[in-house]
Amino acid sequence: MKKLLFALLALVALAGTASAQITIPYANFVAGADILSAEVDANNAALADESLNRTGGIVTGAIASSGGSLTGSWAGSPSWTANPAFTGTGLFDADALRVADTNASHFLIFTPGSDLTANRVLTLTTGDAARTITLSGDPTLADWFDQSVKAAASPTFVNITSTSISGSGTALTALNGSNIASGTVADARLPVTMDDKVMTDVELTNYRETKTTASISAGALALNLATANHFAVALNANITSFTVTNVPTSGKAAAVTIAFTADGTIRTITWPVTTKWANATTPTMTGTNNKIDIITLYTTDGGTTWYGFVAGQNF
Repeated sequence: MKKLLFALLALVALAGTASAQITIPYANFVAGADILSAEVDANNAALADESLNRTGGIVTGAIASSGGSLTGSWAGSPSWTANPAFTGTGLFDADALRVADTNASHFLIFTPGSDLTANRVLTLTTGDAARTITLSGDPTLADWFDQSVKAAASPTFVNITSTSISGSGTALTALNGSNIASGTVADARLPVTMDDKVMTDVELTNYRETKTTASISAGALALNLATANHFAVALNANITSFTVTNVPTSGKAAAVTIAFTADGTIRTITWPVTTKWANATTPTMTGTNNKIDIITLYTTDGGTTWYGFVAGQNF
């Protein structure tokens, strides 16, 4: 007790000295007693690490420490200008965990917002990268998801706005699970690739098909149905090799229409060997310059057999 009295008297004697460090060697204060800054830190004097060799009680006011350890509880709102390290478990009041903003004018206060029935762990996993969470308003997880959105689940949504939708499956249904009965698909949401799936009971209006240009190269004409079903061909050479690729499998009907534009010379075409014509008569192509002959080839067995139709000539 005498050591404590002498120490306090030394503090009072140094009260007029600015920023003087007061050392109370190994002062063992009574556990649970209060240390008031007015008594031990007059004129911003600093306590040496050894002077806080105690547990329990309440420490108030400004404490400057460059090491050592502090245990027990703090009253008020302590602040640190350095980077103290904490070990063990820190206990904070509901609104006591605060982080200063960019100019230290205000604080972001973390609070549970409700009573807990047991200790809970909140884990934030960022991965090995910096992350940013931006909140607008007061969103909650219940606002975002009221159902499982895991890959194994089958969530439904009232409304979806998206620049693209992709995935796998065999059906495309409306958001309410029924058939898509009405509505407009904006241009930004197209094209839609059905990937050889069936669209049932569909009525189309104002529809169109893709037309592209194909060229004769070294006597070969190759038409790819993955790009179009209508082709414009400048008939400027004889065709000795005629192939059609990406034809639907057998059992599906497919047709390809070709508009041939003559170059002023009668050209010959070697059609696919299994092409059949009405009355077994292969058409003779128009030779008049810039005149157009339109021919359609039709198959139901994957292109094994083609049926040829002359839609019209000499247009």
